[in-house]
Amino acid sequence: MLLALSVALAGASAGVEAVYVLLCAIAWTVILLFIVRPLLIRIIRRSGGFSTGPTQATMSMIIVLTLLSADITSIIGVHAMCVRRPLRR
Repeated sequence: MLLALSVALAGASAGVEAVYVLLCAIAWTVILLFIVRPLLIRIIRRSGGFSTGPTQATMSMIIVLTLLSADITSIIGVHAMCVRRPLRR
């Protein structure tokens, strides 16, 4: 996330835009850590996912939340960048 944030800040055309990107990225991280994560843990505990594995509904919800988070970070301008190394043979 730090790399994506630095690239987004470097690409900002104005100082106000850079501050906006920084504050939105921090806010989204706080929301994920302190609201979404505890809710997911509670849902997984209720469904017995820690002992028996996640249910299909839980996995579907996690995939939807992951895609939603990707969309939100794309809107903010700090969508995660994938660094791929070529395969060595």
